[in-house]
Amino acid sequence: MIELHSSIFRLKLLLGALVSCAALAVSSAHGSEGLDADFLGAFDAVFDTSASTAAEGGRSGVSARWQPSVERFEQGDRAHAPAEGGVVFVGSSSISFWNDLPAQFLAHNVVQRGLAGASMADCAHLADRLILPYRPRVVVVYAGDNDLAAGVAPEQIAAAYADLVRQVHAALPATKVVFVSIKPSPLREALMPLARMTNALIAAQTETDHRLDFVNVFTVMLDSADHVRRELFRADGLHLNAAGYALWRDAITEHLD
Repeated sequence: MIELHSSIFRLKLLLGALVSCAALAVSSAHGSEGLDADFLGAFDAVFDTSASTAAEGGRSGVSARWQPSVERFEQGDRAHAPAEGGVVFVGSSSISFWNDLPAQFLAHNVVQRGLAGASMADCAHLADRLILPYRPRVVVVYAGDNDLAAGVAPEQIAAAYADLVRQVHAALPATKVVFVSIKPSPLREALMPLARMTNALIAAQTETDHRLDFVNVFTVMLDSADHVRRELFRADGLHLNAAGYALWRDAITEHLD
């Protein structure tokens, strides 16, 4: 039954991806900036298998997939080391595609560590390289979207988040960890019930520890009829546009102090 459920979601996502490719092709014809990154990130996110890879291959498989990207981060750090005690944003393409993220939070020393297509398990497995070296006072996490698309259960995503939190607090006991709720999106509208369930599980974790916080962007991204606000998304129906990121900025800012 679980396998059938996952297969149905994958079929819906495949159809959505074909629509996304067409939309991005139209954007390309009109000279959209950053199309290659957007297209590849959207494709990778839609067809993401990192969550299942993590379950089957363990940490070594996850690390191998992301090694080039992480090495680029580390190379940049050697050239210009970020100051400790800032705010690390870690997660999937919603973090990596936020082009002006540091400029949106000028009052904070932001370190942007997003991996397009990453799962919550990826973020947890790579916490020692994406988070801990910067000794941040706050960690902002957005992941779980791709996990659901890969058929990972909400309970597994919540467990992976708990693993990430344990690692952060084992090394940095005073650091605040902020989870940005899994967003609804036109492309993955069929996954909204599972997103709500995952968000509820992680929100419940924040109630047990004053060092944890939860930002509910899910609700504010719906209209009065409980439909996804399409004006917040790019043509692919998955990634945020400037209006979507402005909404996120306003929602997240108050949680950084």
